[in-house]
Amino acid sequence: MLDAKVVFYLKHQRQIDEWSNLRTRVTASAHEFFCSLASDVESLTRELSGDARSVTYFEDTYPSISLYRQNWCDETSEYPFTSVTLYWNRKSGSFTDAYCGVWIDYERKAYEKFKPILFEAIKKVISKGKFVDSYSSELAVYRVEKPKMENYWEDLDGFKAQLLSSFREQWDLFWKAIDDAVQQFQNAK
Repeated sequence: MLDAKVVFYLKHQRQIDEWSNLRTRVTASAHEFFCSLASDVESLTRELSGDARSVTYFEDTYPSISLYRQNWCDETSEYPFTSVTLYWNRKSGSFTDAYCGVWIDYERKAYEKFKPILFEAIKKVISKGKFVDSYSSELAVYRVEKPKMENYWEDLDGFKAQLLSSFREQWDLFWKAIDDAVQQFQNAK
C-alpha cells in the first residue's frame, strides 16, 4: 500500500511539478528587480553627503550594488575594498533574501588587517537592535531587507522605495566611520 502523501503526489504530479518550477522564475524576477535599483542608486548618490559614488557587480552568485567614496579604492582594483552594499543571491534567492550592510572585499591581501580597524570604527555608530554583527563574513554588519508589506508583490515600487531608504540610512550612518577606518588603515601602511 502506498503512503497517502505519495498517492496525493501521483494524483497531482503534473500540477505539483509545474508549481515547483516556478521557484526558478521567482529567483530570476527577484534578480531583475534588484538589478533595476542600479539607476536609482546612481541618482541617489547626487543627494548623499560624502561624495558618494555607486558601482554594480552583477556577474557573481551574489550580485551587488554598492555606495563608496573614491578613497575606498586602491591600486589593486577599480572596485572599492569596502562599501555600503545591497547584496542578494542570484541562484536561489527571492525578493525576501536581500542584505544591506558594510561590505569588505575579503579577497584582497590587506583584508585581514583592515577588517578589525573597520569593525572598531563601525561599532561606535551601530544601532544594536537593527543590524547583525558578522565579524567572520565579508559583511561586517548587515540587515536583512525584508519587505514591510505582506503582499509586497502588489507594490514593488513601494518595496523599491523601502530599499532605497535603507541604502540612504545606512550610508548616512556608516560612511564617516568607514572613511575614518580607511584613513587609519592607509596611514598605518
